[in-house]
Amino acid sequence: MNLEEIVKNARAENQSAFGKVNDKRAVKILRAAFRQVNSQLELAKDSNVAIGGLGRFAIKNVEREKDGVKVTKRRVTFHQRGA
Repeated sequence: MNLEEIVKNARAENQSAFGKVNDKRAVKILRAAFRQVNSQLELAKDSNVAIGGLGRFAIKNVEREKDGVKVTKRRVTFHQRGA
């Protein structure tokens, strides 16, 4: 799914939320919002990042052994609010 599809689906679900904002502008707004979320996730180490009305992202560094070498990967999971 891309940003245009998200906007199209969201508009179909709740037209009044968009008012007079056209699809191109809505995609720009959505892109800016996701950049802000990404910035917060990049700043967090091993912790949670909560976004009111949406949910929280749990961030954890996980060590695994690959070919005899320990490799640290960052795992980010999303937990939807109210789910």
